[in-house]
Amino acid sequence: MALSAFLGPLLIGLGPGTVFFTTFIAKKSFLVLLSFFSCFIYFIALLLISSIFKGFFPLSTSNGSYSAYLITAVAIEELFRIAIWYMHRYVLSSLSALAHQRDRRLSSLDRTYLAMAWGTGHAACHILFLFLAPLPLAAEGGGTYYLSECHEMSFFLVSSINVSAIGGVLLAAMIIALEGAISKDWRVIVCAPILHLTASLITLGNYTEGGCVPVAIALYVLCIASIAFSLFLVRRQILLKSGYY
Repeated sequence: MALSAFLGPLLIGLGPGTVFFTTFIAKKSFLVLLSFFSCFIYFIALLLISSIFKGFFPLSTSNGSYSAYLITAVAIEELFRIAIWYMHRYVLSSLSALAHQRDRRLSSLDRTYLAMAWGTGHAACHILFLFLAPLPLAAEGGGTYYLSECHEMSFFLVSSINVSAIGGVLLAAMIIALEGAISKDWRVIVCAPILHLTASLITLGNYTEGGCVPVAIALYVLCIASIAFSLFLVRRQILLKSGYY
């Protein structure tokens, strides 16, 4: 029981991200290093958020206090995204100069891979910090933990489903933000924090009676929509560079 309660959520929480990482990121060492660096940056962001709110815990059980916490946390992470943009711009400039020296050109697809690496680090940090940290508790004893509001799924299963969907949203949001910044389209740029905040606030539904199943569905719908929008932006940018759009 303990082993299945541990391995099941582990595969759900890490499976999609691991497949994505090995398919798109792991083949290029620079992208791996960039994703690790991004993870480290957002790890600092989460530590900062934790230190700020340390004196306020435990929070009151009202949705208002949790909403305020999530809004503040998302705002701090979005400030770190601005720093990511400046670093992304520097990386693009350096790689473009290097490619020019070799009579090559940095393509739109290359820029997308870099944005994917930044987004992978952001998603991985949330998975490590918010999901893997408490997961070893699932392997202890002969039972598992349940929220009083959700009897359908264990706490660890709910966490794994939520974090896998939010990871997809964070990955797509980074691509959207960096593509919007490159094209200087503020309508696109603001979509990233909106998606991030929406995914965070949706999780509050887990604290309502029987809300964990609708929350999981809503998060995956948001994840699919976010990824679809990011793919649309990437395709549009490639077509623009090719002169077909």
